[in-house]
Amino acid sequence: MCFVFLALLEFALVNSYMRKAGKYEKLSKCKEYLTAPILSDTEEFSPLDKNSNRFLQLEFYNSNMGLKIDKLSRFLFPSFFILFNSLYWSYYLWYLEE
Repeated sequence: MCFVFLALLEFALVNSYMRKAGKYEKLSKCKEYLTAPILSDTEEFSPLDKNSNRFLQLEFYNSNMGLKIDKLSRFLFPSFFILFNSLYWSYYLWYLEE
């Protein structure tokens, strides 16, 4: 039961981080278009001003954090499940013999 609860908790946490990353991605794109100056044909525009760059950093941080949690849980959940089952069944079989 504990493993199911922790899996749901991990899913909610990763989903929250990825949703935040998507929000910051949309904000950076909106900020990019809203702050774009009107330029002549010879001028170039860099879409990464200071504010949209901050949104991109937040997007990268949140998506990276979500992926780290997901990758870590891919290793930890099966490891703890195998450890728990091996301890449980070894104790159960040993106790049954006595």
